[in-house]
Amino acid sequence: YLDKFKDLNEGSTVKHEVDEENRVKRLFVCPAFMNSAIRHARPVMSLDAAHLKSKWKGILYIASVKTPCKEIFPVAMAIMHDNKNEDGWTWFLEHLLSACEFLVVDHPKSSIDYKYYMFVSDRQKGLINALSNVFPQNHATFCAIHVARNVEKLAGKRVSAMVYSLSKTCSHLVAGELLDDIGRLSERAREYITEIPENQWYGTAWLDDPGLPPRFGICTSNMSESAN
Repeated sequence: YLDKFKDLNEGSTVKHEVDEENRVKRLFVCPAFMNSAIRHARPVMSLDAAHLKSKWKGILYIASVKTPCKEIFPVAMAIMHDNKNEDGWTWFLEHLLSACEFLVVDHPKSSIDYKYYMFVSDRQKGLINALSNVFPQNHATFCAIHVARNVEKLAGKRVSAMVYSLSKTCSHLVAGELLDDIGRLSERAREYITEIPENQWYGTAWLDDPGLPPRFGICTSNMSESAN
């Protein structure tokens, strides 16, 4: 099936590995046209992995982007037998890089310190480490929804909603008021969110640092979860 896909989509990146019993251990697919299509999408790539609940189980890895019309494009996908971990993410990202070289072109604005594309994902440690190794010159941010969900466990839904607003606002005044409100309701929640680097999720960070690539209002990895 994978060979036929590659034959019918010339130039596509299709990889797979098998175990000692010749059973498929993991596979990767990226259609050839995606390396061209992402040139016209918003340069923010969402990464996510999900457990498959069908007969054969496994983990689905997916990389997605949005078009200017907010359409979701699944750029590449992989299915692996192992649980999601740094090795799995590294394997996926290495093949993604080989399939989509446009991800690491220089940013057209000389003031931007990073490559053209940036990434948004949850704070899964294995993914963070894999990203820093495979895409060291691309900026990576954290999904605000995942941060908010962690805060909800600490301080409830009211504080969680403020956290998401904090990630969206481009007003220092509003951000300061939100932080004060969060601190009054839960000092523990305030400490948790202030430990996360601002340039990885604060909306005001893009006002303070002109070297950050624009995120086009994308502050969650929801597009990948939708694709999943």
